[in-house]
Amino acid sequence: MPNTTSWLRSVWPSTVISTVLLILGSGLLFWNEGRSVKRNFSLMEALNDAITIDPNSDIDPTFSKRLVHFYGQIVTGEPLTEPEYNIQVQAVKLKRKVQMYQWVEETIEHNYGQSIDIMDRDERTYYYTQSWEDHLINSRLFSSPFTHRNPENFPIESHVQLAETVYIGKYELSKDLKIKFDDFQHISSDQRPDDPTIKLHQGFYFHSNDVFNPEIGDLRLLFSAAGMEGEYYTVVGCIEEGNKIVPYYTSYKTQINFLFAGKLKLTEVFDRQHKTYRLESWISRFIGWFDEYGFYRVMLTNHIYR
Repeated sequence: MPNTTSWLRSVWPSTVISTVLLILGSGLLFWNEGRSVKRNFSLMEALNDAITIDPNSDIDPTFSKRLVHFYGQIVTGEPLTEPEYNIQVQAVKLKRKVQMYQWVEETIEHNYGQSIDIMDRDERTYYYTQSWEDHLINSRLFSSPFTHRNPENFPIESHVQLAETVYIGKYELSKDLKIKFDDFQHISSDQRPDDPTIKLHQGFYFHSNDVFNPEIGDLRLLFSAAGMEGEYYTVVGCIEEGNKIVPYYTSYKTQINFLFAGKLKLTEVFDRQHKTYRLESWISRFIGWFDEYGFYRVMLTNHIYR
């Protein structure tokens, strides 16, 4: 009895964790298989319901609430701008990515050589480097926070602008479609910023006294755009309010709202989306199988050591 009690005390934490993994893994597999079946039926239903139209032709009222497919060139309204940096672009999205020069703490178990600003604590070696990071690093958690202090916030935040209106032919794309544009291309202005404290170097806009020797807290910005005006895109969605393309819902409550770069036939759109769904399903399967493997591995180990 004492041996059994001791064994139970030693294995109960791993048993609880492995049981949770089994529940999560089994639940994920059950949900994923149901989702896969639902998606496949929804794609077949949508493919049968969809019609191909010419976006440049006169709007036909009989197409209202119908699932349609078309392709054409992107047309945007007012340009997206970053006036302080002389950035102006006709696109669906304009992304501003901000990086700050900060201290970064790394740890190693053994000291393989001298590094800059090495601090030894509890048989670990802490070393500090400086690099451009797009997220805030909390230096108060460092082993040596007083000599390696980072700013507490970003003076300028990363941001994505979205065009107010986007058209393909005579049809306006809803926000649900506009946020799908993600093929970002780096852009910069032909003119340097009017502010002399902002320096342009190799496509980056620096808030720094010296771009070659930055200091902690200095900033650099990179701009990119997606959905450039004039590019061709293919859309599948529902016509609403006369000429607006919004998500379409099948009888299985699955949303059909597709956007792809280039000129694609209706069948090509659904083939690509089916491949995307299939990849997502396999990823979920592998995660579920891994969770279940973890359960059986722990239970087998506990049984052997008993």
